[in-house]
Amino acid sequence: MQQGYPCAPEPVTSAVYGTIVQRGNLMPVAGAEVCLAELGDCTVTDATGSFGFTDVADGSYTLVSTAPGYKTLTTSVTVAGGDVSLDLIQFRGND
Repeated sequence: MQQGYPCAPEPVTSAVYGTIVQRGNLMPVAGAEVCLAELGDCTVTDATGSFGFTDVADGSYTLVSTAPGYKTLTTSVTVAGGDVSLDLIQFRGND
């Protein structure tokens, strides 16, 4: 009789994605750097203001967005067994 060994479960990962737009006119903020601070993982928004992270483990994170001429945007993100979609508004420096 052969003994079976339990397989370790695959880690659950999700995606965090979204769009960043300007306050007021809701135009996309292209070229903003968006980071998940705890992971040290950063990306840049595209021409439509969209960004995305894949393979994000469950947990709580701080998302930080910076762009020239805009105030720094900081928000909390909780990943719990599924993808997270965010629609965020970034304020201009004089707002």
